[in-house]
Amino acid sequence: MAMTSRERVRAALEHKEPDRIPIDFGASYTGAPKHIQQKIADILGLKGEPDPRFDYFDDRIQKYFGCDVRGINPVVMPAWGYKWKPAHYAPLQDATIEDIRKYPWPRPDEKMIRGLEEKAKFLHNETDYAVCACQIGEGIFEMGCYMRGYEQWLIDIMTDADLVRTFNDITLKAHLQLADLYYGAVGRYVDMVIIGDDLCTQEGPYMSPAVFRELFKPYFKELVAGIKKHCPGAKLAHHCCGSSWMFLDDFAEIGIDVINPTQTTAKDMAPERLAAKKNKLSFHGGVDLQHILPHGTRQEVEDFVKNLIAKLGPGGGYILAACHAVPDDVKPENVITMLETALKYGKYPIKI
Repeated sequence: MAMTSRERVRAALEHKEPDRIPIDFGASYTGAPKHIQQKIADILGLKGEPDPRFDYFDDRIQKYFGCDVRGINPVVMPAWGYKWKPAHYAPLQDATIEDIRKYPWPRPDEKMIRGLEEKAKFLHNETDYAVCACQIGEGIFEMGCYMRGYEQWLIDIMTDADLVRTFNDITLKAHLQLADLYYGAVGRYVDMVIIGDDLCTQEGPYMSPAVFRELFKPYFKELVAGIKKHCPGAKLAHHCCGSSWMFLDDFAEIGIDVINPTQTTAKDMAPERLAAKKNKLSFHGGVDLQHILPHGTRQEVEDFVKNLIAKLGPGGGYILAACHAVPDDVKPENVITMLETALKYGKYPIKI
C-alpha cells in the first residue's frame, strides 16, 4: 500500500524502509533557478500555472515526480553589517574583543516571520507532504567568516581562542533568540528542520576535529537543543558542504539526525563509506552537481543515482536529492533523469 509523503519521509528518517525512497526537489537547498524550472515544465508538457501557495518553486514539477518534501521559506537576520557588493566587507576584521562586545548586533522581531506560521500550518493540516523548516540565517562558523573575514577568522581559530569564544557566545545568543521566534511559531507543524554551517572544503574540514570540539561543538550542541525543544516531532538536518566525514560522529553526539547535502564526490564521502554511519545518521542529497548533472549523459546520471540507491537506500535513512541547489549549468534533461530513476529503482525492497 502506498504511503503518503509525510509517512514516507518520517519512516525513512526513523531508519525504516518505506514503500520507496523519499525524493526532495525544491524544498531545502535543493531548488533550481526559475528558468530551469520552466524548461523542465516545458519538456514535461505541464499545463496550467504553479500554485502560488508554494511560492518559490513550481509545485507542478514536484507533483509530477511525487516529490515528498515542501519547505517553509527561510528567514535571515538583516543588519549584521557585512556586505557582498561591490566587494566583500567584514565589519569586525580588525576588532578587539571589546569591540566585538560593543558591536550593534541585530535582534529578531516578529516582522521576520510574518506569514510563516500560517504557511507551516497550511502545509501540515491541508497537505500530506513532509514539511521542512529551512535555514535561519548563517551558521556560527560562517558568521565568523563574514564578520571577521575568512582569513582573519581562520587565524583567530588557531591563535585567539578567547576572541573566538566571545564571538561565538554573542552569535549563539542571536541564533537562539531567532530560533525561539521562528521555531516557536512553526515547530509543531514541521517534520524536518535544516540548519547549516559549511565547516569543510571538498578535501576536508577547515579545522581539526580537536579544534572543532573545543571551540564550536559546545555551541552547536546548544543551538541544536534550542531548536529541538520547539520541534518535538521533527528530525534535525545539518547542512555542511564538502568532506564532513571527520565530524559525523560529533554531529550525531550533539543531536543532529540527518546530514545534508551529502556531497558524495568529496573526499571520504563515497556512499558505501557513508552507509557505515547509518546506525547514527540519515543522509539527504547525494547526486553530484559538479560533473554528473551538468555534464553527464542521461545514462551516466541513471547509473550514478542507481549506485546511491543501492548503497544508501537499504534500511531507510536516505532522502534522494541533488547535493545542493541546482546551478545554471545543469541540463534540465538530467534533472528529469535523476527523478525518473529515483522513482523507478527506489522502491523497497531495493533490487539493484
